[in-house]
Amino acid sequence: MHPVSAIRSFQKNQAAPAAKPGHGLRVLTVLAALLMFPVASQAALYDRESDTAFSTDRFRVEIQELGGSLPVLAQTIVPNADETQPSLEEEAPAGEEPIDPRLLDDAAPTDDPFADPFGDAVYEEDPFEKKQPDIPPLSDPFEGFNRSMYTFNDTVYEYGLRPVGEVFRDYVGEEFRIALRNLYNVLLAPAKLVSCIVQGKWKKGGIVLLRTVMNVTFGWGGMLDVAGQEYGIEAVDEDFGQALGFHHIGSGPYIMLPFFGPSTARDTVGLAVDSVLNPLFWLIPNATVGAGVTTGKVVNETSFIIDDKKALDESAIDPYESVRDFYHQIRVRKIRE
Repeated sequence: MHPVSAIRSFQKNQAAPAAKPGHGLRVLTVLAALLMFPVASQAALYDRESDTAFSTDRFRVEIQELGGSLPVLAQTIVPNADETQPSLEEEAPAGEEPIDPRLLDDAAPTDDPFADPFGDAVYEEDPFEKKQPDIPPLSDPFEGFNRSMYTFNDTVYEYGLRPVGEVFRDYVGEEFRIALRNLYNVLLAPAKLVSCIVQGKWKKGGIVLLRTVMNVTFGWGGMLDVAGQEYGIEAVDEDFGQALGFHHIGSGPYIMLPFFGPSTARDTVGLAVDSVLNPLFWLIPNATVGAGVTTGKVVNETSFIIDDKKALDESAIDPYESVRDFYHQIRVRKIRE
């Protein structure tokens, strides 16, 4: 039965003075039509391609013929229908910035294995993280010459130092080799002390003096690190090149020195000053003895770095650039300390 026909029938039945047989069945039918009225009207209004759909104007005219109005009838069928429905997208109050959706708990996709489970990925920087100063670039205007010197030094190492260093490592005990390294480090004490004085690092200068006296007196002339092993007084790593860098003297261009390895213009000057401050420079009678002492020092140091040098050559794409960058980073870190 059409909803409008049901309403007309209901009004005629209300005007009848007495109930006729079957009147209860009619009432139930009318009530069912009224209950189906919202569904039928919605389906008809939205199904524009159906032949049974009727227009909104026609629906309004037929309701008015029944003596009612569309708003009143709608309010009767659906209470509080004229109240404004809440918007799904609530606007932020005036004067307040909208909330970043990335801060909401349900904003992160649950199916993403890399999603932040705490919803705080919006903070890209840690406010408590201590930022390290950038390392200045190192100029390499003599790269062609430096690469040639690197190849030369690497050839000397592969066919000279490495074989001798391996034999020295295999036949000389580690304790003796460490003792020789400690002895050579004691000879660097004057250069370290001068570097500390130039930089005004009085505490480090005192440590250099204390370690030298203790190791020379109680450590067989410096072969044993008594200050470090027994009393925990760590060695100080200073040189005149660091002192120049401390006073903001630029490193200058990168230089690969033959036999000595990577350096810079500033560190080359520092190396010359440190050599003059070494007691062996004044005690060695001639150049032949000096070359022998230096060769022994280099061979002993090589015996400790053979495996590290091999790992570097195998992992580095360009060993020359790896050595240059690593040297520059180490020198900058030492100067800043």
